[in-house]
Amino acid sequence: MKRFKLNEIWMLLRWILFYEIFLGVVITLLNFFLDIERVYKSVTMTKFLSFEIFSLFIIIVVELLGLTQLYLLWYRKFGRVKISKKLLLNKMLISGEGKKIEFKKSMRWDYDKNEFNKELEKSILKTVAGFLNAEGGNLVIGVSDKKEIEGLGKDYQTLPKKDRDGFENYLTQIVRANIGSPNLRLININFTNIEEKDVCFIKVKPSESPVFTKINGSEEFFVRVGNSTASLSISESVNYIKNHWKTEIPDDKKQNT
Repeated sequence: MKRFKLNEIWMLLRWILFYEIFLGVVITLLNFFLDIERVYKSVTMTKFLSFEIFSLFIIIVVELLGLTQLYLLWYRKFGRVKISKKLLLNKMLISGEGKKIEFKKSMRWDYDKNEFNKELEKSILKTVAGFLNAEGGNLVIGVSDKKEIEGLGKDYQTLPKKDRDGFENYLTQIVRANIGSPNLRLININFTNIEEKDVCFIKVKPSESPVFTKINGSEEFFVRVGNSTASLSISESVNYIKNHWKTEIPDDKKQNT
């Protein structure tokens, strides 16, 4: 059973409080501007039921309907049970790479050259930035383009701390340095073990503003296009930002893009 956080429960209580205030205001205004009791008693069939009992019945019905709707809205927002990472990966493998899914065999280990290759980190950063500047997405490290589970073992060996913590710390470090600390809140890093191999899941939420990435000493603007990530030119970046965020690109970014 899902255990709700205090802020999630507090959200439901606030909704209920606002609803009760709203309902109280509506009832007060109706009583002030309309003589509901007189209208009620003018209907002959109501003589079998007192106005007080009728009013109580209506209030109970409105309360139940309103509170039920509030609960359903709240549960849709916070109560969904998260599927396991293994099941999530299976679904991704079935659907394949696309606008919101990308597979990377590794972050630092070059399987083709069979050696450490720091340049591979840039591909990870570009993909994360592309998701941030588009509609968000999921980056899976440890899975090849051919949907083969490679794991993170080779990457671990290139790090000072050769485990999940070391991998996550290093990934967080390069994202902070090249994409910016404020964007870390939009990036969620998780791990799972499949076929006795660790796989890293990076869930990226869309950014509320343009994200520029430092690559080879200069800032570039990346965006997700289909099942790949593209670097836009200055004019393309300006147009994309205007259309996507309905905002103007800063002058300093125009010069550096």
